[in-house]
Amino acid sequence: MAKAVAETVGLSAHEGTPTETFWSIRKLFEGLAADRPLVALFEDIHWAERTLLDLIEDVAERARDATILIICTARPELLDTRAGWGTTGRNASVTIGLSPLSSDEAERVMRQLIDDDDLEPSRVDAIVDAAGGNPLFIEQIVLMLVHDGIPRDAGSRPENIDVALPPTIQALIAARLDRLDEEERRSIESAAVVGRIFYRDLLAALSDEPRALGPSLEALIRKQMVEPSRSDIAGQDAFRFVHALVRDTVYQGIPKGRRASLHERVADWLEQTAGAPFHESEVILAYHLEQAALLRLALGSADDATKDLPSRAADLLCEAGMRASTRGDSYGAANLLRRAASLLPVEDVRLPDLLVRLSGALGETESLSREWELLEEARERAAALNDRGLQSRIHVRQVMHHLSADPDASIDDAAREADVAIRNFEELRDETGSAAAWRLRHYVTHLRYRHAESVEALLRAREHALAAGDWGDAIGDLSATCAPMVYGPMPVKEAIRRSEDILDEAKGSQSNESFVLGFLGILYAMDGRADRGREHIARAGAIALDLGMQLTSTATRSYWLAILETLSGNHVAAERELRSGYEVLEEMGEMNFASTLAARLAQALCALGRYDEASRYVSISRRTAASGDVVSQVILRGAQGKILASGGNYEEAASLIQQAITLAAPTDALNMQADILVDLSEVQRLAQDDRASVSVREALDLYEQKGNIASAAMCHELLRNRSSATARRGNAAS
Repeated sequence: MAKAVAETVGLSAHEGTPTETFWSIRKLFEGLAADRPLVALFEDIHWAERTLLDLIEDVAERARDATILIICTARPELLDTRAGWGTTGRNASVTIGLSPLSSDEAERVMRQLIDDDDLEPSRVDAIVDAAGGNPLFIEQIVLMLVHDGIPRDAGSRPENIDVALPPTIQALIAARLDRLDEEERRSIESAAVVGRIFYRDLLAALSDEPRALGPSLEALIRKQMVEPSRSDIAGQDAFRFVHALVRDTVYQGIPKGRRASLHERVADWLEQTAGAPFHESEVILAYHLEQAALLRLALGSADDATKDLPSRAADLLCEAGMRASTRGDSYGAANLLRRAASLLPVEDVRLPDLLVRLSGALGETESLSREWELLEEARERAAALNDRGLQSRIHVRQVMHHLSADPDASIDDAAREADVAIRNFEELRDETGSAAAWRLRHYVTHLRYRHAESVEALLRAREHALAAGDWGDAIGDLSATCAPMVYGPMPVKEAIRRSEDILDEAKGSQSNESFVLGFLGILYAMDGRADRGREHIARAGAIALDLGMQLTSTATRSYWLAILETLSGNHVAAERELRSGYEVLEEMGEMNFASTLAARLAQALCALGRYDEASRYVSISRRTAASGDVVSQVILRGAQGKILASGGNYEEAASLIQQAITLAAPTDALNMQADILVDLSEVQRLAQDDRASVSVREALDLYEQKGNIASAAMCHELLRNRSSATARRGNAAS
């Protein structure tokens, strides 16, 4: 948890998933609230990236056993992009709108601030009218009056006060700035370039007259333009502007040339300051370099220093964007990477790789078509540079994109492309590219339902990821092998041993741990240890629920439990779990996984003799399952065959089952091949076909080859029952 929190705030480079990031912050808040109620304040969230808004809502919705009050301040434009903010969820929320002050309230505020009963009523009315109910306007007018010689307390006052009222709050603040002396003006301009919060040592580094800084700061504090603030850098005295509008008005008034110079000098100070956490400060550093570059380019500067600024800024923005992508902040990554790309000239050798990274972020936040456009642009840039390795990496991404986005994409073509890419990257000794190519190979074998090849491809991807230093990807590759170990030909006991080892390695990565536990639970059920399997699946679901992973916590957990209960012969429990999981997916609008759950639900209903209801879910699965979705196509045909046989349509039922057997044959999914043979034996039993026991024995051979003790026991029970039934029919005939 501490590692994930540290990475989120820029104190380390720990690689976590977005669900783990949200979980870690929520757990931190719950921990702080364990001893006493916690108030968490998020200011100005109208400027927040979407991921931060998601995080706030996650804490508000999912925090448990803790008294937490979350306060967010925002301008009304937040609702333009987040219309439902604060209106949904189980926890109560209140929106407090700040309306303009009434005339009476405005006058009372003004008179309390200036404490001046002698101010002419006409001038009071004019100020109140000009303020439009804005208390900041009133405050700034009062401060200007005080600056011009009207004291706050009773005493001698000039008569016939006449103040020209600026038309806007910005003009009013600008009028106050005009009253500063030269040193005060230069100090506050330097501060404005730094940001809302600034530091004494930094201002001294920016000042041409450091000895004059102390009196200037004191004067700015006295005039209530800045105030002391808590510092976030050790050993640095910090100050802040009293209001963001004061800082913005100062900043906009600085000439572009001086602004550019100050941004560059701030960046130099940040790089040289010892003790500043690098990951926390690099985005700020990148911002100052970026602004310096953009301002100098706008002024037409073309010296060597100006040419270097965009490159330095782009490198830092790209690094920050990559870290945002690693922790699952796709919106933040897209923003940072887009800014980095905009700073580089078209001939820059770094641009193609940057466009590839940006395409991945935009593919998650905007559209797959935008992802493809950027990949195409990157490919053209890489071709112009004649960079073979980069072209291969881009091509792998394009093939993966095509497989994911186009249901008619050729799996055979993708397999050939993966093999070519693997050879290319081996020749180039490109570890990152090799990992990507092996993941493409894994995806192809997954679609073909060839699990032994899938395990091998994932392990090869992991080797290359480790060689490249991509630890997060490496543990993800290793954890992913558990699924094909369950479904493929690996014997159950070996799969359990390897999955337990993987579980030890996955500790610390909550999402991967949940994934491994779920499939390990199924393996225990196959091994005849259903109770232990339930415990593992329950742990997997609890972790996923705590992380806020709705799909894994509900639908996937239900799927795992349903397989376990089917292996245990408890079809009532299996039907209940499958129905629960399917309803969650249906509500989410997810149809890919839902097609498989619908097919399995139809099978559970057939086992309970509810054939009419089973027909409905067969139809749903047939309608939603992709043609290349082997597992759904096989399972739904098995269910439909039994439905037809229950109605006496044995010939069509047998034909459907044979189609399923043909689909399953090229795979190495031993359990699936055995399951469809059991379905065939049921059709044959209903048709009083003597070959029913032969089909069960063929299924038994496959289950024993897999080491699936639970299903093998079920086959032995079927053979005993059918042997007894045959004997009874023989006796009756005699």
